[in-house]
Amino acid sequence: MDHKLSLLWVTIGVCIFSGVVTYLKRNDSDLLEEDKTLNIHGYYSGWLERGNLGDDLLFHICEQMLEEYGGPFGLKFELVKKTKANMVFNHPVKFGILGGGSLLEDYYLREMAPFIKNETVMVFGTGFDSRRFINDVNLEKLRKDEPFKWNYKPAYNFSSLINFHGLGVRGILTSKVLKSLIDKDIPFVGDAGILAWKYLSDPSIQVSVQSRIKEGDKVVTINWSENSEPVKKPPAYAIDTMVNTIFYLMKRGYIVISVMMHDRDTKISTELTGELARRIDPETKREHGTHFLIEYNPPFKTFLINNRTHDYKAGTAALLNIYKLSAFSINYRLHANVLSLAAGTPFIALAYRFKVYDFVDTAGLSEYCVLGLDEKSFTFESMVEKIEKIEQNNESIRTQIQTHIADVQSRYDTAFPKFLQHLVQQIKKEESAEKK
Repeated sequence: MDHKLSLLWVTIGVCIFSGVVTYLKRNDSDLLEEDKTLNIHGYYSGWLERGNLGDDLLFHICEQMLEEYGGPFGLKFELVKKTKANMVFNHPVKFGILGGGSLLEDYYLREMAPFIKNETVMVFGTGFDSRRFINDVNLEKLRKDEPFKWNYKPAYNFSSLINFHGLGVRGILTSKVLKSLIDKDIPFVGDAGILAWKYLSDPSIQVSVQSRIKEGDKVVTINWSENSEPVKKPPAYAIDTMVNTIFYLMKRGYIVISVMMHDRDTKISTELTGELARRIDPETKREHGTHFLIEYNPPFKTFLINNRTHDYKAGTAALLNIYKLSAFSINYRLHANVLSLAAGTPFIALAYRFKVYDFVDTAGLSEYCVLGLDEKSFTFESMVEKIEKIEQNNESIRTQIQTHIADVQSRYDTAFPKFLQHLVQQIKKEESAEKK
């Protein structure tokens, strides 16, 4: 009897506690009346449906997060996204999202101006990218918080971001740049692509090459591309460094897989793999449908996978699975490095622009980054040094990666609900003013 009574009191206590928590949650967020749903339309500004897997996957993650964090409060979201096609606004758009990628530029900030003014803009882990931030900013001074002189004056007034209310920027260097420009501490939340394993992984989506990987095989995944601002073909010394690096890996027993993140990667990656074939035996190249295989005498193998697809969800899932089975990766494009990290795999970042510096510094992995791809920095010797270091410290790097993923997850878990609370309050304020 006493046991049943105790159990009853515990049950009552749990119910009361749950009710108080629910009340406080609703009261604190001041969101919706009970059993009501609020449909909110937003505008996502980003470089979408233009052949860049990284930008498209960030849009999808944003959609998933809105559903995840808004669902418990009865919020449903529909995003209008900017593509090459004309945008059609069928409903009043209540908030704007400065999308993932590198959108801290005049054009995108002007586009977000109405939402910034209304305090209904979400900065979804965006950052800087333009080459002028590499040329004009002494990177070491920025890292050490030492004073430096800006030679860059933005056409748009960045100070409008002082009133931002949602999330934060991509990395610690972007945060420091904004601090120097507008004297405002805007926090970083990290690139949302870091959480891709949670939102986009699918073990069932594989490419044919995975069936050729046996247990115990050592795999390295490579992403190789071009400098796209302006579009530049990799110079001869860079191709030579990559070819020699791949040969070095193969001689050490690694299977090398080359993957693509952007439509422009196809030609450059094919040329690189073709150069490998020419240096051994032109007859070893064989066509295999949508991808081709170059297979040397075992254990020397390299695979070029044409994983580019209009279904960026499937493309991302395939990439995550390839990175997951790799000992480490070597990547040119930012989001190739991001997906390697998302899969928990160490990487060597070929930092060709500010955004890559920002990413590796924020992750605490700048020592595994090749700073600049000039002839002095990007050498075979520097690559061998990074490879040996990553082999020696592989487990500790994996631990650091998991720590960083958890930190980014925590930042979004904290910042996203805060923005949604603020957004609903602003919408209610606007509706109340319209009634008057």
